[in-house]
Amino acid sequence: MKTYLTAGLGLLLAVSQSAAFAAADTSAGADELLAKGRMAMDKGKFKQAADTFREAIRVAPDNARAHANLGAALAALHDLEETIGNKEAAENSYQTAILEEKQAMKLDANYSTPHIVLGQIYANQSKSADAIAEFKQALVIKPSNFKAQLDLGIAYLTTGDLDNSITAFKEAEKINPKDPVPHVNLGILLDKKGNHKEAITEEQEAINLSPKFYDAYVNLGNIYLDSGDNDNAKQYFEKALKMAPGHPNALSGLGWALAQKNFVKEGIAKQRQAIKSYPGFIPAHTRLAMLLAESGDKSAADAEFKEALKISPKDLAAGTEYGRFLAKTGQTEQAKSQFKKVLEINPQFEPAKRGLASLENAK
Repeated sequence: MKTYLTAGLGLLLAVSQSAAFAAADTSAGADELLAKGRMAMDKGKFKQAADTFREAIRVAPDNARAHANLGAALAALHDLEETIGNKEAAENSYQTAILEEKQAMKLDANYSTPHIVLGQIYANQSKSADAIAEFKQALVIKPSNFKAQLDLGIAYLTTGDLDNSITAFKEAEKINPKDPVPHVNLGILLDKKGNHKEAITEEQEAINLSPKFYDAYVNLGNIYLDSGDNDNAKQYFEKALKMAPGHPNALSGLGWALAQKNFVKEGIAKQRQAIKSYPGFIPAHTRLAMLLAESGDKSAADAEFKEALKISPKDLAAGTEYGRFLAKTGQTEQAKSQFKKVLEINPQFEPAKRGLASLENAK
């Protein structure tokens, strides 16, 4: 049994945090306040940080760094408020953060950080084109900005533009050759394009640079899975789990590798472990459903597919695998409907297109 699942790409991409902030090259009167605010940011005390940066602005109203740091603190507050369900406060934080970053740009046109923070806000709002424009502008101002180059690669990925994403991460490699993050991300993208050999090289380079960077081991496991090498996949997932015992991607990947070697029962157990570790990890739900179907428990498989799609209704892989399951169990019309739902989300998703075409062309 083979799958096109790439197991949690979003978990593995080393996304830069929204709270980017500046170095302390500020006017003398605001230096101490900015340093104090950044210390609060480091400790996750975002409201305290925002209050401190506001005081810095009161002291030095034309200080671009103070405005940029306040915007970053408010962007971080948005994430916290959204997590606790305070949507109105979260939206207000974002809107004010945007205004602060734009004010910082007006005060200092040669300052790249406001463009990065604003780009991250736009990315979180699914405004990919605007995010890309901001990251590009940050790189016009400072071509060696490693953070902007990483974020540009991630932004391109959200649009499905793998080629430009790969180019951005390769540029990030040039800027900071000793950082493993671009290599980790390049490995994922090259694997998605079917370049398994190059993908393996990138992940191994990440490990050379940072031997305890367990995400690179997880990625290698997934790449070997995609290339059909279940023995090496198992080996790298096990190495990752020694460093991060509850890693859902590694648990799910190990379970899938075991299932490919006909240890289906053990594979099911690992998917359940992955779900226990992270209930929202959709690849584990999807794989569990597929393995339950293979083991003959179609009722449980159907329920698991539905659970996956309840958690993430727009998950293309889960939706497509459910369509394939419905087709295999003789529910042709339901399968067609399921494939169509996937294609409403992404009309170019090839696995769903093939699934629907096979049913419509069947005699």
